[in-house]
Amino acid sequence: MGFTVAVVGCGRWGSVHVSSLLHLKQQGMIKRVVACDRVEKTVEAVQDVDARYTSWQTMCEHETPDLVVLATPNDTHTPLGMALLTKGLHVLIEKPFGASPSEARALLDKAIEKHAAVFSGHLLRHHTGFQHAKRLIEEGAIGQLASVTYARCTVRPKPPSTNLIDGLASHGIDGLSYLFPERFEFSSTKVMRQIERQDAATFVIEDETSTASIVVGWGVEREQRSLCVIGTEGKIDLDFGQHSTLMLNDEVHNLNPSLPPLQTQVLAALDGLHMTPERTKSMFDTAVNVEKVKLAMSRQI
Repeated sequence: MGFTVAVVGCGRWGSVHVSSLLHLKQQGMIKRVVACDRVEKTVEAVQDVDARYTSWQTMCEHETPDLVVLATPNDTHTPLGMALLTKGLHVLIEKPFGASPSEARALLDKAIEKHAAVFSGHLLRHHTGFQHAKRLIEEGAIGQLASVTYARCTVRPKPPSTNLIDGLASHGIDGLSYLFPERFEFSSTKVMRQIERQDAATFVIEDETSTASIVVGWGVEREQRSLCVIGTEGKIDLDFGQHSTLMLNDEVHNLNPSLPPLQTQVLAALDGLHMTPERTKSMFDTAVNVEKVKLAMSRQI
């Protein structure tokens, strides 16, 4: 395939994107990988790419990427996303997708105006375990939902440029919206925190028949990436740190993914370079729900 994909922002997560894209190139699924970072040492440290730039403007003068992955600092996502979309480029913006619902709406509207496409970096929708869990839930394999717990805790200390919700909980918020569309009203979120652990929190959302919990934390003793869905007739357990298996009622289901989520996410973007009402709505709904959880957090502080 003749696709060119550029990564703007080659720090910790941007470099992961570059590595993932190079694997796609090796498999013949894309043709060129371009790296861009305003820090010369950072972009020069990126190996095996087809071109390097220290300015996205210069990059756009010399390249016509089919997709730009925006992995720059959080506060640059909206202005850079708007600038790239204004040029008619298709953009995958890492989370947070806009700092507010109004910024998310502006990005979506600009994409529609310029006949471009914009995508969110919430990649659990592309995780084969989440996709399989969604099918099982829709098929009634666990009956009616009783509770769902999403946990993402990391040994890494909290980066100074983010917060618990944008950095960790937003994936859980989007994941719940993917598995249970419009099921939970996030404005009713309750926040539980331990005084001695300011870099951790549990967000609880309840309706008349079920409870959803999002457990997140920085600087914990061990990594945790887990999803547990309990229904009236069964239970799903998923360690989404891997992509090979899922547990249904304590029995192993082999997933056999063709590609890891980050690569699947990029290929899905390249395969859908237009805005659909469903995708526009889901991205905006997640932005709104993230804002609701932030308001719940601010009331708790």
